[in-house]
Amino acid sequence: MVKTDDFKLRKVNNEFVLVATGEASKRFSGEIKLNEAAAFVWERLELSEEEIATELSSQYGIVKEKARKDTKNAIEYFESIGVLCGAAEQDIQVDGSLKIEDVLEKEGVFISTTVGISMYPLLKNRRDNVVLEKPKGRLKKYDVPLYKRDGKYILHRIIKVEENSYVTCGDNCKEKEFGICDRDIVAVATGFYRKNKFVSVQNPIYKAYSVLWVAIYPLRMLWKKIRPVLGKIKRKIKRILMKK
Repeated sequence: MVKTDDFKLRKVNNEFVLVATGEASKRFSGEIKLNEAAAFVWERLELSEEEIATELSSQYGIVKEKARKDTKNAIEYFESIGVLCGAAEQDIQVDGSLKIEDVLEKEGVFISTTVGISMYPLLKNRRDNVVLEKPKGRLKKYDVPLYKRDGKYILHRIIKVEENSYVTCGDNCKEKEFGICDRDIVAVATGFYRKNKFVSVQNPIYKAYSVLWVAIYPLRMLWKKIRPVLGKIKRKIKRILMKK
């Protein structure tokens, strides 16, 4: 897990907050309030989840299991609000000597852990595994292809099929990507593993999720805009009430 340099942890009036700077300030207005445990986790994201939990347990004298739960909850929260590196794209974790195209050609299937948060909540960073196969003909709306852009593998959902290309967008992204051609596509997801349970893209529940998630895109974008504002209003009201 890697935190982006565009968010800085500050302590204001005995409260921990993340403040957006640089490019992130264009997407986030106001502050992101954190409890003390989440702030502790944020400052140690260069460590593994288990290492953070161990330090949290030692620092606050809490049992290891609760420390693990608090650490996991904090990381999932950071992923959901897009303050970790990789928010713009979901990548595939591969060994430096491994070429996905070669594996697909030889085995017909490639299974890998995903890295990034752009396909959240469908895929969680460094936890879920995606099953990829070579596409058979043109892809369809709602398919999740793996394609290459600027030498990098990206896993996003197709939200529109055009005559000679596709429009894609990560499930947790605001920006759409245009001009994805069939020649750019390496593979397409046929399923994924979540907590060792396989879910096929033919699963009716998954299909319903895909259609609904794309349909409510405008509402999701609206929520991303107003959520920080509502949080800021809530904190102001709380400060006012505390003064009385």
